[in-house]
Amino acid sequence: MLAAIVLPVAFAVAAWAAPSHGYVAVAWAWAVAYPIAFAVLLSRALVRCHVALATYLRQLAGVVACGAAAAVGAIAVHEVLPARPLLRLLAVAAAVLAIDGLLLARIEKVTPRSILRALRGAPEP
Repeated sequence: MLAAIVLPVAFAVAAWAAPSHGYVAVAWAWAVAYPIAFAVLLSRALVRCHVALATYLRQLAGVVACGAAAAVGAIAVHEVLPARPLLRLLAVAAAVLAIDGLLLARIEKVTPRSILRALRGAPEP
């Protein structure tokens, strides 16, 4: 409900305050208002689930590290390959999937098998 009110109001205020900037003003409003709405939603969810913010961030750190490593790998592949767009796209996508998948399996124990098990509601071994 908060996001449904705050975001459109921010868009309208940005369009009114900076009409000469056009759609860029709306992008600025999005960049300012969305994190506020997200922070409120996250705080409400954490309170409802009885989870401390520090605990949440600690549990999230491994996933973020895997994504960051995959991004670094993707940038490296992008820089090494010739400028053929389709080849570069496929190679970067493969690098992201491989690096992120391997690191998630190693660090967080997330594998295709564990995902299927979770979807079926089966307990972890």
